[in-house]
Amino acid sequence: MPDNKKILKSGFWFTVCNVIQKSVMIITVPLFTRMMTPDEYGLTAVYQSWNNVLIIVVTLSLYLGVFNNGMLHYKDDRDRYISSMQGLSTLSACICCLIFFIFRKPLADFMGLSVNIIALMFVSFIFLPAFDYWSARCRYEYRYKGLLAATIIYAAINVIIPFAAVKHSSGNLGEAKIIGSLVAMIGFTLVFYLYNFWKGKSFFVKEYWHYAFYFNLPLLPNYLSNVILGQSDRIMIGRFCGEAAAGIYSVACYMQAGVTIVISAVNSAFVPWLYEKLENKEYDVIQKRTQPILWLLGILTFGVISCAPELIHFMAPEKYYEAVWSVPPVVIGSYFTVLYTLCANVEIYYEKRVFMSCATLIAAVLNVVLNYWAIPIFGYIACAYTTVFCYMVYGFAHYIFMNRIKTPDGAVGEHRIYNLKNICITYVIVILLCVIQMGLYHTVIARYALTAIIIASIIFVWRNLYVKRKHS
Repeated sequence: MPDNKKILKSGFWFTVCNVIQKSVMIITVPLFTRMMTPDEYGLTAVYQSWNNVLIIVVTLSLYLGVFNNGMLHYKDDRDRYISSMQGLSTLSACICCLIFFIFRKPLADFMGLSVNIIALMFVSFIFLPAFDYWSARCRYEYRYKGLLAATIIYAAINVIIPFAAVKHSSGNLGEAKIIGSLVAMIGFTLVFYLYNFWKGKSFFVKEYWHYAFYFNLPLLPNYLSNVILGQSDRIMIGRFCGEAAAGIYSVACYMQAGVTIVISAVNSAFVPWLYEKLENKEYDVIQKRTQPILWLLGILTFGVISCAPELIHFMAPEKYYEAVWSVPPVVIGSYFTVLYTLCANVEIYYEKRVFMSCATLIAAVLNVVLNYWAIPIFGYIACAYTTVFCYMVYGFAHYIFMNRIKTPDGAVGEHRIYNLKNICITYVIVILLCVIQMGLYHTVIARYALTAIIIASIIFVWRNLYVKRKHS
């Protein structure tokens, strides 16, 4: 069992790795928006949305919840477990590749992408999970040095190769960027794909396949609904308003993605600690540690929204500037995923997959229906507001379902793992401050003065609370 110092150090570097790995596309936004037209950039946004939706089904999402649980259940046979998980995801991806090959023309027309791009995307699904399997094991075994080095290399080639492809392309720059990104990802993850099979030497292990398939199958609607909730807006904007509108809206979504990356990174470091406390039934400790996390991420949300006009100017030229009005709602929507994430962690721990799927499916269907109604009437900006409403439903639906989970010690709601009153107060305060900042977008001095006052007040209150607790 590693000591607390090693756990904290590893947790910090794993958070850094998550941020680096998932922020590559955000970092390159200022570069590519200045090289491409909104139509070309919109094509990359539509492609990325389809990629995020399809990878859930094609790979069976074996690198998510079931993999973390398997790391605990089969901790003495992790090599074979990882190898067999990769074998199962490979089989699933190959079957989906065959289906695509048969129906390639109608699928390409429906998705609005070329056959070559979709074919390469399906091939990438065979190899992409390999790096996720390897990196997840590194986290469970607190091996951060190798993961940090691999993450930096991954980030570098995901910038260099797409940039070179766009720079030297004489055709559609959007397609050039997509192909460059896919080639970079396949080349990099192929190394880990071969390594995992070499280490585990098992394509098929009946026990592991059976466990993974039946554990993850009920979760697929949840994972798919989760991605649809976050990605369907760009696909629908592309359909109703054109790829240029999708390109402009995607700039705002990349700011949302920045917040989501930090949330995901914090959660990756938080989950092992949470599972340990749930196993030891230390529910009061969980509640005390969770509230500061919610406030810290609320401050991040407030900060991003406060700086949105300047961030948009930095990320894209003037023709993308109207994206600034989409930033507050989409970023607040991302903040509501914190509540979902906290509850989903508990649902996965107790293996209540149906509860998760029901809550997420409700929000995803509601989002698609509202977008279908609102986009033709109000334009693409309507997506931002329908999305924040659906994320709110999403978070609180998961809270309700989580509290209904039965454990040997009674329902989860009886343990008060999370304090709903404090959660609601936090959300109301953060949202009100963000709305005020949105109204001050045309007055830079007032906006930053308010930002400084709010941050100074929060530091003052936290400092006093810390001193009070220290002396109590």
